[in-house]
Amino acid sequence: MKSIALLLAFLLLAGCSGCASIPKDWDIEKTTLTLEFERGWCSGTAVGKHVLLTATHCMGAGDLQKVNGTPVKVVRSEDDGSDHTLVVTDRPFVKWARMGRKPVQTQRVRLIGSPGGEPDVYREGYVARVRDNEVWLILPGFGGDSGSALFDDSGRITAVLSGARTWVDYRSGAVFTVVVAMPVKFTQKQWDEAGV
Repeated sequence: MKSIALLLAFLLLAGCSGCASIPKDWDIEKTTLTLEFERGWCSGTAVGKHVLLTATHCMGAGDLQKVNGTPVKVVRSEDDGSDHTLVVTDRPFVKWARMGRKPVQTQRVRLIGSPGGEPDVYREGYVARVRDNEVWLILPGFGGDSGSALFDDSGRITAVLSGARTWVDYRSGAVFTVVVAMPVKFTQKQWDEAGV
């Protein structure tokens, strides 16, 4: 009986130690950002003391005016040619996220984005397909989520949300939609120059 109690205690402790490596939602939330441009919203993630990561196409909505409701000035930006921009701002961030590995098919991911300009909207999904230039995700997305980081279970960034693709079978009316993210392709020099 004593050996069963010891075995159960060991399994309980082992299970808890495995859970400790999974970040809490509020840890991820401290790095996620709502970006307000002249003509719309996007999402972003703090990746350095003064640096945020977002989708390049968001930069087409005019000047970045606010981050999480606070006025901000862009010092400079750097594009990786794959719909990602590192934006250096005059605003310091208290906590920032780190890059992880490229996502793999069936991997669980999560994001906190700003659909329609609504801040801090949490979603989970999984990676449906990975190709060299894009990742397909099964998770809910909406305008304003572009630029959201996709986090793995360790709280590291695996990709950045870029848009969606929809196919319609006009004979049956069936609709298939996936959210699309792009793997980040900055060089080490670009990271260093941005101060990450």
